[in-house]
Amino acid sequence: MLLGNIRSAALCTAALVLCSALLAADAELKIVVLEGQGAINNIRQSTAKPPAVRVEDRAGRPVPGARVTFVLPDIGAGGVFPNGQTSQTVVADGEGRAAAHGLRPNNVAGRFLIRIDAVHGDRRGHAVLTQTNVAPPADRRISKRTLIIIGAAAGVLTGVLIATRGGGNSSAAAPAGGTVITPGSPVFGPPR
Repeated sequence: MLLGNIRSAALCTAALVLCSALLAADAELKIVVLEGQGAINNIRQSTAKPPAVRVEDRAGRPVPGARVTFVLPDIGAGGVFPNGQTSQTVVADGEGRAAAHGLRPNNVAGRFLIRIDAVHGDRRGHAVLTQTNVAPPADRRISKRTLIIIGAAAGVLTGVLIATRGGGNSSAAAPAGGTVITPGSPVFGPPR
């Protein structure tokens, strides 16, 4: 009889451990990344793609009210949130969605990981997403003002070349009512 009770107690203990393990496994949260995975952040413009996730239970149902923490690396490529910190905690909305707003990349180019932790009651979930900070080449487009200056300079230079090399006779008279360009230092100012 004692042996039967020991077996019975052992079976009950095993069943309890198995049920606890199943309940614990069912209690875990799943984090689905909605935005920000693989994003390329522009260091020069200080713009980044904020990470956004949906927190779900094991059955895929949203978990509103879950506390979601986004954690950036402390060193190397990464960034900061508006509070100047490398982590931000938000509460998931009624659809289980949470986003880390205001992410700004730091000045270090390279790939980095954002760790995401979700907690709701005794349930927990974890995920990681990857982003990359880049410093694109400086904008090499020419402004309209620069083009106007270059055009004016080219016009003056063309006029000087025509006047100095054009007719071969330096004493030729200018056409009536025309503009005369003479070699020498240019003088700018109102008409005389």
